[in-house]
Amino acid sequence: MRGFASSYERGGGRPADIMRCFRPPQLPALTALARHYLVCDNWFSSMPGPTAPNRQFAHFGTSFGQVNSGLIWLDRGRGIYGRLDAAGKRGKIYYSRESGTLGMTFLGSKYFGLYGDFVADCRRGTLPDYAFVEPSYSDHADRTIATDQHPDHYVLAGDQFIWDVYKALRANEAVWHSSLLLIVWDEHGGIFDHVAPPRLPYGDGAPGRPFRSMRPPFVFDQLGVRVPAVVVSPYVRAGVDHTLFDHASIPATVTQQFIGPPREHAPFLREKNATPMLGLLAPISPRDDWPSYTPGARITWMPTLDRPASALQLEHAQELHAALTRILPDVAGSLDPLGVKTKKDAAAFVSEAMTALHERAGYA
Repeated sequence: MRGFASSYERGGGRPADIMRCFRPPQLPALTALARHYLVCDNWFSSMPGPTAPNRQFAHFGTSFGQVNSGLIWLDRGRGIYGRLDAAGKRGKIYYSRESGTLGMTFLGSKYFGLYGDFVADCRRGTLPDYAFVEPSYSDHADRTIATDQHPDHYVLAGDQFIWDVYKALRANEAVWHSSLLLIVWDEHGGIFDHVAPPRLPYGDGAPGRPFRSMRPPFVFDQLGVRVPAVVVSPYVRAGVDHTLFDHASIPATVTQQFIGPPREHAPFLREKNATPMLGLLAPISPRDDWPSYTPGARITWMPTLDRPASALQLEHAQELHAALTRILPDVAGSLDPLGVKTKKDAAAFVSEAMTALHERAGYA
């Protein structure tokens, strides 16, 4: 992080803005869960880059040699979800209005559900073996607020979303007693951290085929910046764990639990060597006591729709358009991602694209 503040200043920002942090009362849900369960203070993003390649590590255990937000990794298989399928297990991605992973993975519609489906599946006890829950990435005209905590969104809305996910799991005792909830962010979001990301004694790639980036040169032996990570489960003791984790630990954990040892069953080097989270679970009776939680300020809708679309929203529009071009070219021809300029444009584009993909595509 050397030069972090001065680089921000050269770009026109105030250095103090990225040297701050949130006080515990500003994030009551995250604070309550962190104090009551287990904080991993040595969790790093998988590479020193943006959202897209880091999310690839979470879904695939690799970024296929990508270090930026280009689209050439698309259609690289079904990741941990397809591997679960082959093992007779189920994985599913739940999203709120728009999915940030549909365009990345080209998974079929059977692998997706709405956030309301997640709540219902928790209540009914019909959750899949592995669930990935996405927040909402946009404000909407019906006063739905973005919950992704991405700058410049309302951080308290995201905090409330975290608590809602937790409450959904607690609504069914059998579900709660068989769950491990990981709360984590794909990368750092622009906030300074004093802990230097470590280097790894290995890179990435399939056996005999190492992944390398040429522009910029990178061999995937370096983790990205540290990110917050909280493990919530009735089988963890309150405290802090110092084990080294990165986003490849997510599919590695799923692989170990449902398929077999990652060293033998993971297809890529980084997942093979990632530390699974199962070692964090303790041989204790399930903890059914609730955290001490006081809700934050009342969340009110703040109109942001006329503001410029964020880089994440622009990237998401491009991803969805690429998916439509392949699967529903007639719909793709009627949508122009270059016409997305404002948050309102982005919300409308994503809504129309997602509706088309899930109502008309029917791809598996």
